[in-house]
Amino acid sequence: MSMNLTQQISEVVSNIVMKGKISIPRSYISTISYYIVPLTLLTLLLFPFGLSNSEIHSELGSIALVLVSIILFVKPLSILFKQIGLIRTILSFRRQLGVAALYFAIFHFLFFAVRFDVPVLKTFMNAISNYGPLMFGAVALSVMILLGMTSNRFSTKLLKRNWKRLHRLAYILLPVILIHVALVKGEREEVIQGIVLFMTYVMVVIAAKIKVSRLHS
Repeated sequence: MSMNLTQQISEVVSNIVMKGKISIPRSYISTISYYIVPLTLLTLLLFPFGLSNSEIHSELGSIALVLVSIILFVKPLSILFKQIGLIRTILSFRRQLGVAALYFAIFHFLFFAVRFDVPVLKTFMNAISNYGPLMFGAVALSVMILLGMTSNRFSTKLLKRNWKRLHRLAYILLPVILIHVALVKGEREEVIQGIVLFMTYVMVVIAAKIKVSRLHS
């Protein structure tokens, strides 16, 4: 009995990790990213259910960082570990993850504006025009909005080769966000974690490029 259960668990794990088989339909994941996430965050903004704005604001920023990290890491990891199907599956949902990350970043900003009771536009203009943690956050949000607005077939056809050049801006997102977090937190641990994460990303990208160059040589 326990052996059969162990085998079943092993098979499920193998199907998910190695084969990348996920039983959730793609349409469900798209619906969650495009509609449920923003509606949930809007509800939370209007009715915080006893949670403080500062807590929600911080958590939304953390989630946005995690999603951005996954989006950036998954492409080079899919090159390095082709045998792991789960990575390829996540890669196929990168657009949905990007939309979700954008919503979390936007509401991270909106909760900040509500927290200090400052008009949204004024908050953004003050952030973008003053050097400091808020400026890096505003730059990251601007890049994410630009990439989000052009992540569609119409923009791809309209911009042609420039579309790919524009979306290379995604590479600056991680360091800009990490600088924003480090300056906001002002803690040594946050700085060290940010450096480790960024250096890991750089090494993964370099390793992926080396592998690709070897395959083509």
